Amino acid sequence: MSELVAVSVRMYQVGFGDCFLLSFEYDGPVAPGNRTERHMLVDFGRNVRPHHGGDMEQVARSIKNRCNGELDVLLVSHRHEDHLSAFASKRVSTLIADCQPKLIVRSWTEDPDAAPDLNKPGFGIADRRYVEALRGARGFMAQLADGFRLDQTSMGRRLKVLASTEYANEVAVDRLRDWGNAAGAKAEFLHVGKTTKMSTFVPGVEFTVLSPPLPRTYQKIAKQVSDHDKEFWHLWARRVPMALEGAASLEASDPEALTRRRENSDAPGDIGPVRWLTEKVRKQQVASLLRVVTWLDDVMNNTSVVLLIKAGNRRLLFTGDAQLESWNWITADSPVAATNRKNLKKVDLYKVGHHGSRNATPKASLYGLWAPTGATPRRVVSLMSTREDVYGESDNTFVPSENLKTGLSAAPMVLITTQQDKLNDDGILAYEVAASTKGTQGFTRQPDVPR
Repeated sequence: MSELVAVSVRMYQVGFGDCFLLSFEYDGPVAPGNRTERHMLVDFGRNVRPHHGGDMEQVARSIKNRCNGELDVLLVSHRHEDHLSAFASKRVSTLIADCQPKLIVRSWTEDPDAAPDLNKPGFGIADRRYVEALRGARGFMAQLADGFRLDQTSMGRRLKVLASTEYANEVAVDRLRDWGNAAGAKAEFLHVGKTTKMSTFVPGVEFTVLSPPLPRTYQKIAKQVSDHDKEFWHLWARRVPMALEGAASLEASDPEALTRRRENSDAPGDIGPVRWLTEKVRKQQVASLLRVVTWLDDVMNNTSVVLLIKAGNRRLLFTGDAQLESWNWITADSPVAATNRKNLKKVDLYKVGHHGSRNATPKASLYGLWAPTGATPRRVVSLMSTREDVYGESDNTFVPSENLKTGLSAAPMVLITTQQDKLNDDGILAYEVAASTKGTQGFTRQPDVPR
C-alpha cells in the first residue's frame, strides 16, 4: 500500500489576503483515482484597498497547473473578502471549477441548516440566534457600504472601508455553494466536534478541528473578552465593549432608521453653535457605527475554521483569522485543552493568524508553546501573508505587528512574509516550503515560484 512521503505548502502573494496550496505526495498511486498526489486549497482572496498583489487569474492558473487540474479539498476559513473574494471573479472561478473540487469546507456559520428554524437538528437556540445576528449584521454592513452617507473624516472613511470588508460577498459564496452541490462533490460545514471527510480525500492525513466551538458550548466565542493586555503584542489595547446581544439593540441596526438617516443627511447647517452641535452628534453616531463594524469584524474572525493537520511526522496549523477568544477555547477552556496544547507544541508550520495582527497569535497560549521563557524556541516555520498600510492606526495596532514578526523570527524559528517583495506588472510570486513526512527534518524553503 502506498504511503505518504512529503508535504509542501505554497503561499501565493495576493496582497492583503490569504491563498495557500497544500500538496501531499505519496510513494505510489493511492485510491480513489490512483494518483500520487493530493491537493488542498486554503482560502483565495484579498482586500482590494489597496491590493498590491499578483494577478488573481494568473494565481488561479498556477494553482490549476500545480494540481494537474484536480483539486481534492477547498477550505474557506471564514467569510471575509480577503479570504474568498477571488471566487467572485468569473475568470478565476472558471479556472478553479476546471479543477473540479471534490470537497468544499466552510465554517458552520455558513451552513444553510444553521438557520432560524428552531426545529433544525444539531443546533441549539444559542447557536441559531448567533447565526441570525451575524446575518442581520451583514445586511447592516451592506447598507453602510452601498450608500449610507458619511462624513469625510478619517473615522468616516475607515467606517466605509470596514463596512465594505464585512459585506456579504454573495457572488463568491454562491459559487462555493454551487461547487459543493455539483455532481461528484460534497460540502461540509465544520465546528468543534463535527467529523470531517477531509481524510477521505487526502488519505493518510489527519485533520483536527480546533475551532470554532458552537456558542451553546462556549458562550465567550460570541463576545469580546474584557482584558487582552497580557496577551496582545503591545502593552495596552483598546476594549471593544460590544457583546453579541448588545448589537441587536442599537438604533443603527434598524434598516428603516438607516434609510431615514441617509435621506436626511444634508449639510449640517450654517457656521455657528447649531452646526457645531450637529457635527458633534454626527461624530458620536459614526463612532457608534464603527464599534458595531469592529464588533462584527472580530466576531467573524472567530468563526474561522482552525485546523491542525498531521501528515506523518509533520504538523501544520492553519488558523484563518481566529483571535484570542478562539485560542482561549483551544488551549484553556476546551475539555481537551491539555491535549490541544500537547499537540500544538509539536507544530512545524504555522499559517500566521489574521495577517500578523496583535491578538491572533497570543503570547502565552500559542507562541509560548514554541518559545517558552528561558528555553530555546522550537523551530517553527511561519507563513505570513500580509501587507503594510492596510489596517491599524498606531504602532500598537498596525498589521503586521513588528513585535510579532520579531518573535516569530527568533532563531531557530523562521518567518516568511509577503510583506516586502514586489511583483512584475503581470507576474505572480509564490513562496514554497516542503518537508518529508518522515524523520525529524522540518520544512525548508524552496526556490520562489515565478508563475
